[in-house]
Amino acid sequence: MKFVFKNIIICKVDRLLKSLLISLCIMTLCFNAIAQQDALFSQYMFNGLVLNPAYAGSREALTASTLIRSQWLKIDGAPVTQTFTANSPLLNEKIGVGFLLFHDQIGVMNSYGFYGSYAYHMKLNSKAKLSLGLQGGFSNYQVRWADITTIQSGDPVFTVNSPNLILPNFGLGTYYYSDKFFVGFSVPHLINNKIDFSKGSVSTERVAHQMRHYFLNAGYLMKINSNIKFKPTLFLKYVKSAPVQLDLNGELIFYDAFWFGGSYRSGDAIVLLALYRLNKQVSLGYSYDFILSELNQYSKGSHEVMLRFEFNYEKDKIISPRYF
Repeated sequence: MKFVFKNIIICKVDRLLKSLLISLCIMTLCFNAIAQQDALFSQYMFNGLVLNPAYAGSREALTASTLIRSQWLKIDGAPVTQTFTANSPLLNEKIGVGFLLFHDQIGVMNSYGFYGSYAYHMKLNSKAKLSLGLQGGFSNYQVRWADITTIQSGDPVFTVNSPNLILPNFGLGTYYYSDKFFVGFSVPHLINNKIDFSKGSVSTERVAHQMRHYFLNAGYLMKINSNIKFKPTLFLKYVKSAPVQLDLNGELIFYDAFWFGGSYRSGDAIVLLALYRLNKQVSLGYSYDFILSELNQYSKGSHEVMLRFEFNYEKDKIISPRYF
């Protein structure tokens, strides 16, 4: 009798733990889909294409950038993101083209994506332009259920990974910029695709979606003296079913080579960042996030590294420093 009772208890505990595990995985997926489906970066101000397709070609040279982010250090399964972008002006800088590659991993869920961008730049006056941009591509999602260690081995739910979901999408944006001011608005993904891994194997009433994100950012360049400039910027993010998030940023620029600054991300973090232009072609950036939420009891923060190359393929053209 004691043996039977013990087996019943073990069976119930096993089911409870399994249910909790599945719930946590679903919560992680939903969190990714709603709050952070479009990967979070702290150095987006140095790589505008991760936010807005209209940014393509706005610089005066072929530009390639990579961002590598490790979020919430010391937490198992925390987000790790890598992205690579390249963009260039064409046809007397009236047209810009580019692309974005990314990999985002949260827990046992992996997502990859590729998006191409096209932008048309209209000259408004001698210093200002307005760009209209469009992007299209796809995201691929997969959950690696087989990587989860369960109490009871051989559970069929956790022996195989989910099918790969390939979800096409497109987005648009607009970008006004001059040598001293910019403002941009974008919706990177317009289609609310379902992220449903069941494929009939597990019935669920609710599934996650690729939620539509709205981004608004703006900035201004202030000249303090011939060697020092100050660039304040803001970034407003909105997605349905999540609170509006505001980033306030400020960077001091010394001799057009050293950038030092910080950001406040509402309800989330304070960010310290720095960028160094090694020469006219290569820039290296680093940022560290100090967590403000209760998550700081479990994690010390987030690291992010940025590397940017700018290639001047017009040998006779003098490229002026770009601040946006």
